[in-house]
Parts: sequence; structure tokens; C-alpha cells
Amino acid sequence: MFENNLTTISGSNSHPKKLEGECFMHKNEELYKDIKSYVQKYLDANRYETGLIVIYSTATHVYMNYRVFPPFHITGDFETGKNRRLDLICGLCYKPTLYTNPTIATLFRTTEEINGTILIDEADSIIENSDVKNFLLSGYQVGAGIPRMVQDPKHPKGYRPEEFDIYGPKVLVTREGTEDEALNSRFITIITLPLSADSSVPHTMTEKDIRDAGELKQRIELMVSSLGEINSEDIELGLKGRDAQLFKPLKDIAYVYGEEAITDLKHFIDKEFIPDSKYDTMLSIQQDMIIILDAIWTNDNVAHLTTIASQLESDSSDYRNVGSKKVSKVLRSLGFKTNERDKKGHYVSPNSTLMSLLKVKYQVEDNSSADGVGSADVSEIGRPIHVPSAEIVLATDITH
Repeated sequence: MFENNLTTISGSNSHPKKLEGECFMHKNEELYKDIKSYVQKYLDANRYETGLIVIYSTATHVYMNYRVFPPFHITGDFETGKNRRLDLICGLCYKPTLYTNPTIATLFRTTEEINGTILIDEADSIIENSDVKNFLLSGYQVGAGIPRMVQDPKHPKGYRPEEFDIYGPKVLVTREGTEDEALNSRFITIITLPLSADSSVPHTMTEKDIRDAGELKQRIELMVSSLGEINSEDIELGLKGRDAQLFKPLKDIAYVYGEEAITDLKHFIDKEFIPDSKYDTMLSIQQDMIIILDAIWTNDNVAHLTTIASQLESDSSDYRNVGSKKVSKVLRSLGFKTNERDKKGHYVSPNSTLMSLLKVKYQVEDNSSADGVGSADVSEIGRPIHVPSAEIVLATDITH
């Protein structure tokens, strides 16, 4: 079945139906705008993150046409819209099944039985479980399976081996995220931030809101049922290796939706996606960020994410297109919280205990005064829970 589906979208030696002209594309552009408007009504997010949600949700409907399909990871502090994003994707994606704290047996059996999208809320409690980690590590590509012994009265010993197919779209929500390098290299991750001060996003979604999502989903299903060969090779996203594989389904869907979707996807990659290449570790960007934070706090200034990003860009040409969410991702990996906000935007509050540990860890000279940010006595304090060791730091790239 996979090979037949593959010819429908990605092309083969057969001659699949082509996209049928300007009228078809115009309807797709209209559909993209309608879904994006729906998502924007209930979500306080920039337009390219909103576009990514629309593109990803649509791509789940054709995941079987690809050999690789990326898990979608939503992470952020309390009350930053993580569950709203999950609800919106759930309303639009292909055959959703939503779980909280599922067992590994539930996950792999449901994946094989439903052949749809698995959504996991509050995944912090299970993401470090070795079986769940293997489910996420392997389940992004065709051919992945989990072997188990199942009861069989016809077998001489009462059991027989069976392999469960675990390939398919997966969406998970966490508060702390994960420091596992292999997992992060397979995820498309978005960092959530608190609502803006002037946000008009409703706190709840009504039954009518849910029905609206159902109508849009029907239009998505109609569109994908009419898809022919897609040739999106001319769209350059600047990605290589596994990152290019992960974004291939999304690039194809963006191509089908038209210029606005393509632009949104490119902007997300440029401004918010942290690729899995270039740097061997994140030690360089972490060290530079600690130095910048120390200078800001020593001068009693507020460490806004945008200020840190601008400073990084001015200090080194290695850091291009560094947005506040990229900065937030690195700060969170260091153990800081980034959910506070004032009129100038989101900022990170001083933490002298954590800074003292980080300065020692990253060999940053401590120039603060006795009462300064970095003045805590390292020998008298415990190690913070969320300070990663050099061996497990995420291999990533803050530039793009």
C-alpha cells in the first residue's frame, strides 16, 4: 500500500494525476488562509508558527506517502498555550488519538491499530522512559517496529513473537523538554511563550469552534484526495541531511497551499527552527549567552530575549537570524525560566545560584561583585536539577 501511495504524491515511474491548474491552486490558497485564520483566532502566536501548525496538521493526512515523518514537539512553561496548540492540531490532523500518561503498550498497539496521529499531553512523565524513548526515536520512519511476545493458544509454548508497526505522526507536549540529543534531532519543536498583554484570544473553545474545525478538516480531506504528483524541489529551505528529510512532507504541503504557506514555512525555519547540524555541541552558544547575561545583570538591566538575540548577532557573524524563541530554547536548556514579560517583551530573571554553577561549568570568568548576580558560593549550594552535563548537551545550531 505504501508504494502505491508514494506514487500519488512523490512521483514514480508511473504517471500519477497532476495538479489541475490555477483553479485548483487558488482553492488551496483560499483553504490555507481559512485554516490559518481559524487557528489565529484561538492562538496568540506569530504568523509563521500558525502557518506551521496548519501545514503540519495537513501533512498528517498524507504521512503514508513518505518514508520519514517528523514528530511535533510543543514545549514551554505553564499557561503559555501548549494545550491550545494541541487542541487545534487534534481538530485538524488525521485520525487523532489523544493520551495523557499512556503506557508503552497503549502507544504501540494504538499506532498499529489506528494508523493515525498519536497526541501525548503532559509527556514529561514518560519521555525519559526507555521504551517510550525508543518508540519516539524509531517511529518517525517507515519500517520501525516494536517486537513483543503475544499469547497464542495454537503455539506449543502458548506465545509467539509479533512486531508492531510504530510509524506515524506523533505530537507531544512537555514543560521541560528533553536534553536527549537523538530525540531532539528528530523533533520539529516550537517553544511557547505567555500571551501578549493585548491578546484577544478566548480562554475556551465552544462546541461551534470545534464544529468549525471539523468543516475545515473535511476540506483538507477533499484537497488531499485530489492531489497528484508534487514537485517541490525548487523550494530551497536551506536544510541538509535528516533535517531535509524531516521537512520534506511539510515542504510538499506548503507547495500545494501556495506562496503564503511556502513563505511561512521558510520564515519558521529561518527564525525558530534549530537544525541538527554545524556545531558538535551547544557549548559555544551557551557560553556566549552566559557572558551576555552576566554583563546585563551586573549593570542592573533587564535581560530581554530580544536584547540577548541582538547582542549575539552583533558579537559574532556565526549567529544569524537569532530570534527570541531560539534564545528561549537555549536559556531553558541552561535551566532558566523565560515566561516573564513586560512592555518590551519576554525576559529572563536573575538567578545567582544557577549563574554561579554555570560560570564554573562553562569556564566563564566571574567579574560580579560580592552582591552581584554570580556571587553565590558554589561550594555551599546544591546542583540545579536542569543543568545539562557536557556529555548530553543537545547537538544543534543557533544559526540559519
